[in-house]
Amino acid sequence: LSQSPLQNKQSTSRTGFPAYSANRLFVNLKMSIFKTNIKKIVEETQNKNTSLLLVIPASNLADWPPVKREVTNLGLPKGYKQAQQEVTNLIEQNKLQEANQVVENSRALYGDDASFIYLKAELAQMASLDSKDLYIKAKDADPVPWRVTTAHANFLKSRQDQKTVWVLDAQEIFNQNSPGGISGFNLSLDGSHPTKEGAYLIAKSIVKFIQDQQIIKSANNPIIQYYQY
Repeated sequence: LSQSPLQNKQSTSRTGFPAYSANRLFVNLKMSIFKTNIKKIVEETQNKNTSLLLVIPASNLADWPPVKREVTNLGLPKGYKQAQQEVTNLIEQNKLQEANQVVENSRALYGDDASFIYLKAELAQMASLDSKDLYIKAKDADPVPWRVTTAHANFLKSRQDQKTVWVLDAQEIFNQNSPGGISGFNLSLDGSHPTKEGAYLIAKSIVKFIQDQQIIKSANNPIIQYYQY
C-alpha cells in the first residue's frame, strides 16, 4: 500500500507508550466491552427492581495536557517538535496571534493532534475566549486516554431512565466549581484523581442527588443527614 506524505515524513522511532487511541479497531473493541458491561449491570438492576446511580468521573481539563506524542509509539512527523517549540516561544513573548497561526498551520498538517488542540485551548483561554470545548476535544484526542472520554460519558447518560437508573455528571460538577467553568488543579491531583476537596464535592453531590431524586426516600438515612450540613 502506498503511504501518505505525512507517513513518509515520520521518524522510524516506535518505542514508548502504546497510543491505542490511534488504533480504531482497539478503541472500538474497548468501547464494545465497556458497553456490554454497563448494559449487563443495568439489566441486572432493572430485573431486580433496585436503584442504580452511575457517576461520570471528573477529570482535569485545563491543567493536564494530553500525553506527548514523543513518549508514545506514534513517531514524530517532520517539523512537529519545532512547531511546538515555536508556539511556546511566541507565547512567552506574548505574541498570541502569531502563536495561534502556528497552531492552526500545524493542525492543518497533523490533523486533530491532541497536543496542538490543547495549545489552541490555552491560547483561547489567554485571550479570554471560550476554551472549554477545545479542552474537551484535546482530552478526547489524547493518544493515551486515561481520562474518561465524551463517548463513554454519553453512553452512560443514555442508560438513564430515572426509574431504576440515574446518572450524575461529576465532570460538570467540577466544571461548575472551577475558575472559568473548566476543571483543573483546584479539584484534581493529576489528570483523573481528585484532591480531598474534589472527593468531598463528589460525595456531597452524590448524596444531594440521591435526596433530590428521591432515590433513597428516607430523610432519616444517616448518610443523607451527615452530608446535609
